[in-house]
Amino acid sequence: MFSNFMYYNPVKIIYGIDSIKQLPEEIKVFSHDNKAVTIVTDTGIVNAGITEKILSILSESGFKYSVFSEVESNPSFASVNKVVEIIKSNKSTCVIGLGGGSPIDVAKLASVAASDNMPAESYAFKRDIQIPPGHKEVNTIAVPTTAGTGAEVTQVGVYCEENKKKLWTVSFRLNPQTAIIDPKLTIELPPKLTAATGLDALVHAIEAITGKPGNNPIVRSYGLQAIRLICSSLERAIYKGDDIEARENMILGSTLAGMAIEAGNTAMAHGMGHALSSIAGIHHGRAVALCLDAIYAWNAEAFPKVHAEIAKAMGIDPSGKTEMELAMAGAKEYSRLLSESGISLSLKDDGLTISDLDRFVNSINAKENRGIVGYNRREPSDKDIIRFARAVLER
Repeated sequence: MFSNFMYYNPVKIIYGIDSIKQLPEEIKVFSHDNKAVTIVTDTGIVNAGITEKILSILSESGFKYSVFSEVESNPSFASVNKVVEIIKSNKSTCVIGLGGGSPIDVAKLASVAASDNMPAESYAFKRDIQIPPGHKEVNTIAVPTTAGTGAEVTQVGVYCEENKKKLWTVSFRLNPQTAIIDPKLTIELPPKLTAATGLDALVHAIEAITGKPGNNPIVRSYGLQAIRLICSSLERAIYKGDDIEARENMILGSTLAGMAIEAGNTAMAHGMGHALSSIAGIHHGRAVALCLDAIYAWNAEAFPKVHAEIAKAMGIDPSGKTEMELAMAGAKEYSRLLSESGISLSLKDDGLTISDLDRFVNSINAKENRGIVGYNRREPSDKDIIRFARAVLER
């Protein structure tokens, strides 16, 4: 039997090849006669020429735009506040998050902070019940260019303080009003980013259905379909970037995984991964992917049934295998995908060694991360946390 559940997702999704051409019409839904638009992106998207394509579409429709392209890999509250100032200065009623999860998260919180006339930091550690449900005067359109975070359909944002500590904000007001998902925008994504973001999406799907809130038919359906799409296409997307079918499967899988974590949440791999990003600035997707590899078999051992379902979604033949054997085969397949992805499995080049164990463990146990760890269906002891942190650092 499934647990009682609530599922809500207010985001309008426009999906398909060349769907980005519908951007002007979507802006008009929110802006009416206001032609001022604020675009939030990063230097990688600008250098790839994607921003220029979007600006051309906007110019042809008579929109005036301002571009903020300084979003960091792990976005800061400071960047959100800068975008808020641009929105106010230009009197924009629509902000576009263009890129991966970082620019989209910045756009999401900036729209709320600008509407409320509040500093971004005031939303740290806040959930819906603590955030006024006021009308948003500034609306958000998310345009993902990576197949990873699913930020275009989630109510969660993750931001860094000045000390690089990663903090979260959760509110339905953070949900974008529209997500335009055009697979062609991901073709220019280089192999390592394709790998890191694709693995992030896979971790989302796996944690959504294996965590404590994951016993939900909607979460289970979205999560398993995301796993099917991602596992059938990740390696093709990495090593043959112009394979449009693979890119379609990846970005749709990423969005479905985002919809899965809306109610299923993330769990221990994300709590550990956020800690890695906090202490050493490790890319989010790579961080959570490495951490899930350390704990996958341990989770599967305790809950083989759901992990056996995941293994089948990965494409593993169940013939002749017990439920436990199938679950463990899924753990091996995940490790294989990680190894074949091309991302660095060792953190030594990032300046992390076993001497950083205490710092890593302390960050995992910090308020902002231990709560996420708490969603793990198999509850870790303090010794488990130390053991898995050591495994990540000793690769």
